[in-house]
Amino acid sequence: MHIKTILHFIFITIMLFFFTTSTALAFPTQTIAATNQKLGGLNLDGYCQNLGSGANAVVTNQVWTCGNGGTVIVLTSACQWQYRINNVSAQQDIPGNPYSWSCYESSVTPTPTPQSSLGGLNLNAYCASLGNQSQATTANGAWYCVGSSQAIVLTSACQWQYKANNVTAVQGIPNNVYSWSCYATSAAISPSPIATPSATPTPTPPIINLSGIHVFGNMLVNDQGQQVILRGVNRSGTEYACVQGNGIFDGPNDNASIQAMKTWGINAVNILLNEDCWLGINGVNPLYSGTNYQQAIIAYTKLLESNGIYPILSYHWGAPGTQLALGQPDMPDADHAPAFWQSVANTFKNDQAVILHPQEEPHPLGNTDSQAAWQCWRDGGTCADTAYQVVGMQSLVNTIRSAGANNVIGLSGIQYANTMTQFLNFLPNDPLHNLIGMVDVYPDENPCNTVSCYNSEYAPVIAQMPFMAGEFGESVNGNICGVTSSNIFLNWMDQHNSGYLAWTWDAWNTPCGDLSLITSYDGTPHVPNGTNYKAHLLALGNGLQGEYFDNLTLTEPSVLTRIDPTIDFLWQNSPPSPSVNQTDFSVRWTGYVVPAFSENYTFYTISDDGIRVWVNGVEIINDWTDHSARQDSGSIPLTAGAKTSIRIEYYQHGGQALATLSWSSPSTPLQPIPQSMLFAQ
Repeated sequence: MHIKTILHFIFITIMLFFFTTSTALAFPTQTIAATNQKLGGLNLDGYCQNLGSGANAVVTNQVWTCGNGGTVIVLTSACQWQYRINNVSAQQDIPGNPYSWSCYESSVTPTPTPQSSLGGLNLNAYCASLGNQSQATTANGAWYCVGSSQAIVLTSACQWQYKANNVTAVQGIPNNVYSWSCYATSAAISPSPIATPSATPTPTPPIINLSGIHVFGNMLVNDQGQQVILRGVNRSGTEYACVQGNGIFDGPNDNASIQAMKTWGINAVNILLNEDCWLGINGVNPLYSGTNYQQAIIAYTKLLESNGIYPILSYHWGAPGTQLALGQPDMPDADHAPAFWQSVANTFKNDQAVILHPQEEPHPLGNTDSQAAWQCWRDGGTCADTAYQVVGMQSLVNTIRSAGANNVIGLSGIQYANTMTQFLNFLPNDPLHNLIGMVDVYPDENPCNTVSCYNSEYAPVIAQMPFMAGEFGESVNGNICGVTSSNIFLNWMDQHNSGYLAWTWDAWNTPCGDLSLITSYDGTPHVPNGTNYKAHLLALGNGLQGEYFDNLTLTEPSVLTRIDPTIDFLWQNSPPSPSVNQTDFSVRWTGYVVPAFSENYTFYTISDDGIRVWVNGVEIINDWTDHSARQDSGSIPLTAGAKTSIRIEYYQHGGQALATLSWSSPSTPLQPIPQSMLFAQ
């Protein structure tokens, strides 16, 4: 079980104690030295990868190792590696509990305060209450709502969040803008209501059935803190159809075609863009460029999102000066790429579900792996073997951030995105630390095409940041009719909790091995690559479908439908999504669960308020009442590997909001049911 999941489950258990005890809102005290500042939990899986182990961390007899019988983990060393400082040590929060180790910085003394800690600030929700975009950002030591120049008064945000006057904001670590929390200034919160601040009304944004994503350590997580692994396809056509005068898309871009993608279990699509078509320059037909092209791309991203699919926008075709963008350049050109990315970033800066990808396949300096090539990749300028001025990745990251876009940025390596030898050494600086590493892998002809290379080049990046393949296929030019090498790569990526996007969701009707995944846009798979990839995706868990209702009775219509990777939510006083009520809402999660053993499984819920659970059509939990946080459980025999139906219904009626689902069996320790074992269809 992933250490983050374990620690989060312990946190939920502590929260259960918190919700069901005194109204003084004081958390249980921990026997921690007063001079220590808690930094957070340990990422032991990441540490094992850093040591070169291909295994995750496991615990036996209170001792953590990398894999069964592997290297014993020195926990303080793991803390020092994770936080990049020496004055940090590992301490056990709950004596005798091997899952309760956390990292503490020994040189920081928290300011003593008699106040009762309530928790962190939900500034995104506060911004939404003001009528701004529901995203907060920080600059020069202050917090702002995106689109506003007025700094947030943090105490006002705390008072709004907890609906009380005797609440104040306190900075836990001096000069650390991320350490603000809310504190009650007396033993209990006064019930006096706080009016929502007035603001100029803004149009209601369209419902986006998708949570934003951001980087947390070496994972992508959604707004609920759940890990998101992107597995999907490329959608080729928007990079070439426009300059060829054939339209904007190659093939349909309607809802039916996206529904066909969903039948494969796809949750991400890479949209390939053309620099000239987006900017409307160099003589591209205006019917297929400029505003018309931009609006088509915007509409397609929204349609993907409404179906629970994350869009990735990639710079694919470009050219300098007055040349028409008719193919992939060595590197983005300084003539147009900065304007292109300023415009794209400005267009999508308020949509954190969109990943921005500055170039699909960089290949500077004659496609070599050299110090000079990596320097050109990062810094741009005059690069050998390139006849135009290049704009580097650092400059493009700066351009995107200066446009006010906090989106995740994907950065691909060199040699057509296959090589990562010096990626970390030349990694551009991002003040938001919201970067993901990306590669393209076609084992037949790429230089990095074996497990040994994946371990040496890709695993070190995975230990540091989120990672995924922007493209993969069996061969570069489609000359192999097979899937052997692709499957080796896919399995390696799965073992490393990394995503991938297959080339390509297009029905080009060319011979076997052409890398086209489908023969029809209804989702009919091409043999063998399409049939193989579809089967691979459907064998992986993607979570459960959640339908959210602005009422207590699950009465149609729903206001939000999305795939939730796990049922592990601690919403407290925040809504599940800006499109859902903050209180008095209900949710129905449906799908399938696949157990690993043929045993009697006990399912556990922690909820506030009502919850009920059916497994294989049998109701095993029914606590459909208003209550503070409490645990319920029910048992049922399950068969190993059998896809078993599951339905969870939940409602929230005032106060805090909490819903978690865990299980255990004789061979399965108590844990939240992982995404890998939950299927939406």
